[in-house]
Amino acid sequence: MNLILDTSILIELQRGNKEVISRINELRKIYPAPAKISFISYFEFLYGIRDKSNKNKSAVLGFIEIFEVINITKKTASFLVELKRKYELPLSHLLIATQTIESNSLLATKYKDFEMIKELSKEIIWWIIKTKSKNQKLYKTPKYLYIRHSSNIRGLKNE
Repeated sequence: MNLILDTSILIELQRGNKEVISRINELRKIYPAPAKISFISYFEFLYGIRDKSNKNKSAVLGFIEIFEVINITKKTASFLVELKRKYELPLSHLLIATQTIESNSLLATKYKDFEMIKELSKEIIWWIIKTKSKNQKLYKTPKYLYIRHSSNIRGLKNE
């Protein structure tokens, strides 16, 4: 079983988000295979850097290129049709879910939309804003939802 990182997690990793890095490192201890990304996450990441300077693009491309991109197949299209009938989510989310399910993997994402897809093994990493009672300053607290994990999962390394 592999770990699939969606676009939201890739962005946070590339930005150096310590909470996300920490959680992904925890998952690395569980999943032995290198993390992968879906075709749509690769596309979204490339599209997001289209207007960056060549120097910045080069650094970001070096980061994204360490991940294997999962191929789209005819089976992917067939299963995508089934998910599209069942769930009213953006096509990009459904394609990521489809590729994750098809590859018998676990999706790491920040998007709670994925909660509703029952067929999908996922870990949703999200943040809530809390208010401190004394001085009313806001701070972020990472929260993790652990949803349908397989009992024979090992660990992840992207080396």
